[in-house]
Amino acid sequence: MTTNVDSTDPPPPDEALLVVDAFVDGEPIDPQALKAALAHEDARDYLVELLAIREAVWVTAPHRWSVGDRRRARRGVPWLAAAAGVVLSLTTGYFAGHEAAAQPEAASGVEAVMSPAAPALPEPTRVISLRPGVNWTETSGGR
Repeated sequence: MTTNVDSTDPPPPDEALLVVDAFVDGEPIDPQALKAALAHEDARDYLVELLAIREAVWVTAPHRWSVGDRRRARRGVPWLAAAAGVVLSLTTGYFAGHEAAAQPEAASGVEAVMSPAAPALPEPTRVISLRPGVNWTETSGGR
């Protein structure tokens, strides 16, 4: 058995509560759907409860950030410190490179030592033959 639902009929109570939720959360809703939802007494009571809860939360929440007094902080000080750090780094790097280039190269006491030839490899005990497409296939990704 089917029933025709007219667009002017109020929505079922559960849908009415969802419309009220969307309205309180600031989501876009159809004004006609809100009017129809508020036709239910349960939806009106729900709206009042939601507003009371939001007011209670708003009263207990801090209204200002407690970061500190921003009037005391100077906006130019962090930029000045960053600029001084960059200048100090560049100057230190310049002088370190200048001194390294000015020093004469010292004679190194490193000798080349030749190791004796490596021993010959042993003969294999078993040879495995791999033939592409028969018992071996190329894959990407190392698997």
